[in-house]
Amino acid sequence: GGPKGLDVIERLLRQASDRLERGGQLIVEFGFGQVEQVVGLAEAAGWRIVRIREDLQSIPRTIVLSRTPDA
Repeated sequence: GGPKGLDVIERLLRQASDRLERGGQLIVEFGFGQVEQVVGLAEAAGWRIVRIREDLQSIPRTIVLSRTPDA
């Protein structure tokens, strides 16, 4: 995933909207300490954040996203 480990996530956020049906959701898993960066990438790509889910140790681990109305 590149120097910051986010290259694949960044590409996925850019491309997934075109392949997702209206009302669909995208769930992305990310690494420890990456929640703020992933939120920033998702917002910049036009996604609406539905929820950030934590793992069993209360560490943010996945983000649930949906398409914005104009996406």
